[in-house]
Amino acid sequence: VNVLGGEVCMWGEYVDEGGLDARVWPRAAAAGERLWTDSTILKTSDVEPRLQAHKERLEARDIKSDAMTPAWCAQHATKCF
Repeated sequence: VNVLGGEVCMWGEYVDEGGLDARVWPRAAAAGERLWTDSTILKTSDVEPRLQAHKERLEARDIKSDAMTPAWCAQHATKCF
C-alpha cells in the first residue's frame, strides 16, 4: 500500500484554545510515525526516542506539548518498552 498523505483531526469540544498545541502535536507525531515509518517496524522501543526528541524540539520552539510518553519512561527507557 502506498500512502500519499495522512491527516490528524482534533475535535474542538475536547480542548480549549489554550490546550490545542499540547493535544495536537503528540498525536500528530504518533500518526506521522505510523504513516511514514516502515510498516514492519512495530516495536515501541524503536519509536520512543524519536517521539521524545520531537517533544524536545517543540519545547525549544516554545510550543506546548503533552507528554509523548510517561515521564518515568523517558528516564528509564530500557525498563519501560
